[in-house]
Amino acid sequence: MLSAAMGGSARLSQPDVRSPMYTNPEQREDPSVRLSHPDMRKLLTNPSEKESYKHPVARAPFTSISEDEFKEHQQSGHLPRAPIASLECMEDLTGCGGDHVSTRSDSQAIVSRQSSLVSSLRYKPLGKSGLRVSQLGLGTWVTFSPQVSEETAEEIITVAYEAGINLFDLSEAYSGGRAEVQLGNILKKKNWRRTSYHVITKVYWNSKGDERGLSRKHIVESVKASLERLQLDYIDVLIIHRADDMCPMEEVVRATSHCIDQGWCMYWGTSRWSAVEIMEAWTNCRQFNCITPIVEQSEYHLFCRGKTELYLPEMYNKIG
Repeated sequence: MLSAAMGGSARLSQPDVRSPMYTNPEQREDPSVRLSHPDMRKLLTNPSEKESYKHPVARAPFTSISEDEFKEHQQSGHLPRAPIASLECMEDLTGCGGDHVSTRSDSQAIVSRQSSLVSSLRYKPLGKSGLRVSQLGLGTWVTFSPQVSEETAEEIITVAYEAGINLFDLSEAYSGGRAEVQLGNILKKKNWRRTSYHVITKVYWNSKGDERGLSRKHIVESVKASLERLQLDYIDVLIIHRADDMCPMEEVVRATSHCIDQGWCMYWGTSRWSAVEIMEAWTNCRQFNCITPIVEQSEYHLFCRGKTELYLPEMYNKIG
């Protein structure tokens, strides 16, 4: 536990080994008691000794610590093991994409790598839509060729899917369209249910500079080409990769609405648009009775926080 000293510095305090919670072997038999940090370390470094511990996860994989227990741990100076997310946080797994979690035996290494992720993944609606996606998605910018082989790419996709991730993010520009081709081949080979995963792809950038942009012609042709490369009947979310100052916003929103009306995609959104550009798109959608965007993909890290934390929330509050 990290505690502050008088001088403002910080130090690491060691667990109190006198606590009966960590020393009483009878309590360790109780599945409601969490293992101590030393026990956890021993269990992880010596898997052969796991039978000597009655770890609560093995008996109740979706059991979480109560609030009273957590306060008791804080008062005693101990931090409990992070609680495992319960199935309640996912509500209905069938409706939110978690029903494809792998059911293979625990003896397989791939399941052991996924177990912690499966138990903690959560699903939420994408924007204000009814589309429920995993809070973790898999991007393909550096996941496919030429960065990795096709075999490695297939293994990455398989591990992610079986771990509960149901959102795959692509673009017509990723590896010159090769990312979409590889994902399409993998999805066809695996024959996963189409309702169990969601595909996002982006338009704007094209390998040829004179063919990029957000004209109605380019958007329609890019969507058709992406569907052909992905070997899918529709795209779940079409993302406009950048705003186009050379194209009227009315043309953009009418083109995306046309793609949705044709059944080529279900929703549309934006990527790295400013709050002003998103508001302009929203206003045009209302004015011309077009379908509004549901999501914005923003750059967000330690050195780029203003847009996501200040400008976008203010805009969303105005939109409602």
